Amino acid sequence: MPLWPFRVEKDTDGTPYLQIQNDTKKVKFSAVTVSSLILKCLKENAERKLGLEVKSAVITVPAYFNATQRRATEEAAELAGLKVLRILNEPTAAAIAYSLKGQRLSRRNILIYDLGGGTFDVAVVNVEGPRITVKAKGGDTHLGGQDIDNIIMIKMIEEFRKRHGMDLKGNYRALKRIRKAAETAKITLSAGSVARIELECLHLGIDFIMKISRSDFESWIENLLIATVIHVERAIREANLKKSQINEIVLVGGSTRIPLLKKIIKASFEETTKICESIHPDEAVAYGAAVMAAVLSGVEEVQDMRLIDMIPMSIGVQCNRDYMSVLIKKGTVFPCTKKKTFINSEDFQTVINVPVYEGERVLCSHNRQLGEISLPINPKKRGESVVDVTLEVDHNGILQATALDLNTKKAITTTIVYDHCTFTQPEIDEITSQSEEDRLFDETFRLRYKQLQKSEDMAYDYKHRLEKIRGSVDREKFSHLMDAVEREISWLSGFPKVPPSDYLHRRRALRLKVYPTLFLNLSFY
Repeated sequence: MPLWPFRVEKDTDGTPYLQIQNDTKKVKFSAVTVSSLILKCLKENAERKLGLEVKSAVITVPAYFNATQRRATEEAAELAGLKVLRILNEPTAAAIAYSLKGQRLSRRNILIYDLGGGTFDVAVVNVEGPRITVKAKGGDTHLGGQDIDNIIMIKMIEEFRKRHGMDLKGNYRALKRIRKAAETAKITLSAGSVARIELECLHLGIDFIMKISRSDFESWIENLLIATVIHVERAIREANLKKSQINEIVLVGGSTRIPLLKKIIKASFEETTKICESIHPDEAVAYGAAVMAAVLSGVEEVQDMRLIDMIPMSIGVQCNRDYMSVLIKKGTVFPCTKKKTFINSEDFQTVINVPVYEGERVLCSHNRQLGEISLPINPKKRGESVVDVTLEVDHNGILQATALDLNTKKAITTTIVYDHCTFTQPEIDEITSQSEEDRLFDETFRLRYKQLQKSEDMAYDYKHRLEKIRGSVDREKFSHLMDAVEREISWLSGFPKVPPSDYLHRRRALRLKVYPTLFLNLSFY
């Protein structure tokens, strides 16, 4: 991060941390520590203002925060001396603010456009009186108002280099002053036509003066703002709505004051869709969080409010052949609990591994792994060990997984932790676009996999039943039938890329060959 006055490094376990050089030594801060310091400062400010001790809080996060980031937020709050009442998505908080600002008269579809300092969130919300239903959400955790600041910073650094032939990227003190000036220029150009930057003794005693016109500013950031419209359109599609069905747009975040942004948003919608002017863009999220805190604290005036939020991406587990078995579908309202039953896929397994994934593709390798559970089991033949897998998402959007061996009643439960990651926007775009472009591939694979499962279940069942009647069947006939079953199992092990109907035809052929002998020896099993 050459534009920041600190370094981002990896710890021995791969966890990122901030490294800051003070007067005497280098100091390391984890993301949780930094967040806890901010929360502690906010807690102390609130206590001074209220004259009371603050023990609990509703904390807002970007909608696309993953399980690790939400859990880390809770940990930071604990370090700051706060009990977390609820982790609330920022666009959802803005929707709550909208619903309580005199807008509770009729059913309306609202688009929340939240361009924060470091993230961009969009949500399509249905508001009907005190009932708030999140229909779809999206965004980019790596795009925000700071990216606009960065664009201005880069222009300033380039201008200084052009004038004086010097690079400022190694001068952290100068970068800090430039960043502050860039943010001030952005605010100035959101209201005025020209911003004048004056920085005395910026570098080696050199003063720096630069004028930025609004037209130049808008030309620099236009592509970035247009990119946000892609997420807006996608969220509307996922909500199964048309643009004409969006009644009002709520702009949240200081950067939404930029006139070009409003112009681009207005141009993307029908004339009947209005931009809400009654919500303060800097205060909407905090207002909504305060209302949620009041609801959870039992304040009578807001007890009729009902919030319905949803899962942004499907969550499932990896089966053999990389197949993703979905337990919680995208758009499912949470809190929620979903369960599926699985069996051991091999003879005499001693452990069942349950990798948990998030994404919309049929193959887990095309999605993102969230974590894994390993459940020890007693060794049994294929299909005889039965395990229930339960995925639960709580009010805070935190995922918990449980694997239960139905034979021994042993269970393992864990909070799923992402591997130091969230989806980057290119990854989100890739997953979503592939889901659309490769729907035919996914559907064909899904059908073929289901036929494979049926064929394998039948072949292994025949194998086990033949073994039970070995002594009652002619040796040559037994060998002939067992060879046929083993050949089929061997063929299936390669998961042949044949039409799903081929699996059905081969099952019928194997059934005609083996089942009559099994039927004549029913008394043996």
